[in-house]
Amino acid sequence: MTQHLDGVLVVHACFTLSRAEVDDRLAEFGLTPPFWQEVGQVSTATVELSIEYSKAMALLDSLAKVSQLRFEMTLLPNRDFTGERWVWSPVLGLGSVQIDASGNHLIGESQLTALVRDCSDNVLKLERRLRKLMLSDWDDEFEELREQKMSQRMRLPRVG
Repeated sequence: MTQHLDGVLVVHACFTLSRAEVDDRLAEFGLTPPFWQEVGQVSTATVELSIEYSKAMALLDSLAKVSQLRFEMTLLPNRDFTGERWVWSPVLGLGSVQIDASGNHLIGESQLTALVRDCSDNVLKLERRLRKLMLSDWDDEFEELREQKMSQRMRLPRVG
């Protein structure tokens, strides 16, 4: 029996014309199309996941083919699985990192050793490589989108 992993898919930016395509791709994996929230010229959405690892990888591949889509997918750790976080941006491509139960990025000893060895005494190169390893460039891009979403919420009229 294959284990289902819990997680979340956050679509940070999807152009309106691509929403139906994203909905169709999610439906192919037995996932309910999300409630889309319009933020400026793009839409955002969050989808709760309970999915097998192999299907999660196929979903990642499928969503990465949608034009101009920006998203992240996180599968939460459990006793048999180290959690993982994947991020996708058309400009930056795909990035991934293992995570712990608190969402902290886990960088292995061998990765750090190779990184330090490769960068020697070049501190700027070390900083650049660490930022990539920690998915900082993706987070910087997504942060702008998160801020737009928060600004949109603040402008909504109060009812009642």
